[in-house]
Amino acid sequence: MGGETGGDGGDEAQEGENGTDGAADAGNETTATETEETAENETAENETVENETAGNETTGNESDVEGTVGEQSQQDLEIDRHSYFQRDGESGVEGVIRNTGDTTYELVTVHVAPRADESDDSAREYPEQQEEYRDTLAPDATWEFEVVFDAPEGRSPDSYVVWVTGREDA
Repeated sequence: MGGETGGDGGDEAQEGENGTDGAADAGNETTATETEETAENETAENETVENETAGNETTGNESDVEGTVGEQSQQDLEIDRHSYFQRDGESGVEGVIRNTGDTTYELVTVHVAPRADESDDSAREYPEQQEEYRDTLAPDATWEFEVVFDAPEGRSPDSYVVWVTGREDA
């Protein structure tokens, strides 16, 4: 699921992980070219820690796609984190929802509205998408979500809005 980083190299953003050897000095700076972000390698004697790329599993210019949490979100359902991704021919938004209230929810829905520049003809090609979680989400519990949407081939939205709603009895 999203946000997990494995050493399998399956996602393009994972390429170049652990690119240092045990002899590397602490504090070496490495550029993560896929996301154009810089991370420090934390290394100790004969130990290498994975490069951090701010939790994004993106390639190319996807790191430019910024998201905001919409005001439509239910008060006690909080979006802990969210990010845009492109991998294996799919694009979408992934993240984590937390139930911060005292209510147990039976149905939780994450909504994503990709946005494109109004002058871009493809702006009409990004319909709102949603993903439902049909199980109980108890107080202080979390749910990892992934909402995949159809993007025009070779295109990324300029931004997105994400929000969450829930029902106590589904």
